[in-house]
Amino acid sequence: MKSITVKPEHSKLRQLAIKAKTNHGYKLSQEMLKEIEMIEIPMLSTGQKHDDEKPMYNLLPANAIDSMAKVMTFGANKYAPNSWQMVDNPLERYRAALLRHAFAIQRGELIDNESGLPHSAHVMVNAAFINELEGSK
Repeated sequence: MKSITVKPEHSKLRQLAIKAKTNHGYKLSQEMLKEIEMIEIPMLSTGQKHDDEKPMYNLLPANAIDSMAKVMTFGANKYAPNSWQMVDNPLERYRAALLRHAFAIQRGELIDNESGLPHSAHVMVNAAFINELEGSK
């Protein structure tokens, strides 16, 4: 006899499996086997991937992420790679930098004069730094 894996979402199968366990010590009666055969279970033509509860990274906007990488590259060349992690008073300073870039956008200035990159990308990078630092507390 083949073993049957019962998923919680297959309530009818689950009920039958519980019934089989309690009444027959895991042996299924002919009546139960007939009931199970009548239940339609979709056959998989491809593999399975249980990722319903995982973050959907594919939804991240590619151009925004690309702009952030350009800002990070600019900073790495100006200072040093990952030097943002060694700044004194980082939360206060990155919040101030985020606001400076956001207010520049508010004034109608879309491109940062020093980097030549969008202020919005600088805002996202500073927000990412803040998020990362807050998550490490």
